[in-house]
Amino acid sequence: MKTKKEKKGQEVKDKNMVKDEKKRKKGKEEGNDEKTEQLTKEIAHLESMYGKALATAAHHENQAKYYKNEFNRLYKYRSQDLVERLLPVLDSFHFAFKSPVSSPEVEAYKTGFEYIYIMLKKALEEEGATEIVPNIGDKFDPTIHNAVETEVVEEEDKIGLITNILLNGYMLNDRVIRPANVVVAIKKEEESKDEVEEDLINEETSTESSINSVNYEDINLNGKSNLDVDVDKEENLNG
Repeated sequence: MKTKKEKKGQEVKDKNMVKDEKKRKKGKEEGNDEKTEQLTKEIAHLESMYGKALATAAHHENQAKYYKNEFNRLYKYRSQDLVERLLPVLDSFHFAFKSPVSSPEVEAYKTGFEYIYIMLKKALEEEGATEIVPNIGDKFDPTIHNAVETEVVEEEDKIGLITNILLNGYMLNDRVIRPANVVVAIKKEEESKDEVEEDLINEETSTESSINSVNYEDINLNGKSNLDVDVDKEENLNG
């Protein structure tokens, strides 16, 4: 049988064991909490890095698409400057072919120039350049036509139609680099009431100005002008 002292020592020992167990459990829980917190931070970091990686990949993909489209655009219109500088040459050929031929020698030269013109146009067409050739009676299209002149017509069905072609236009692929210069039919505008009144006022003003411009020094006291006096003198001499 244990003595009182031994019992007390056992109680102290048991209490210490309980405390140690609590400390161990508490330390284990704290360790688990620290590990959980660390793992949470690492997961958040990995998710952030993954998001940045996706954003970077999307950015590079968009850049690749942009540069590809830009390259295709530049390649598509690479010849625009050359075509624009050659347009006056093509126009000169075009106007020359309309000139009358005065001799067989000139006709031979003209035929040779036509071959050169065809070769030049073919080379430009291979670069994507095509001619805009409107026809008389076509509807005016502001996207490919330039109305440099207008022609008044009375027929309602001709209003807005092309009546003459002054200069053909050109396109490079789907881009208009020069619209065709044309003459467009328009409706005759009737004079409004205000315009008629203004014309009448102008006529009255012109009449008053003419009256006021008479030189009263040329009229003598008898109410006759010096010219009438001269005529009377000449009649008296002849009589």
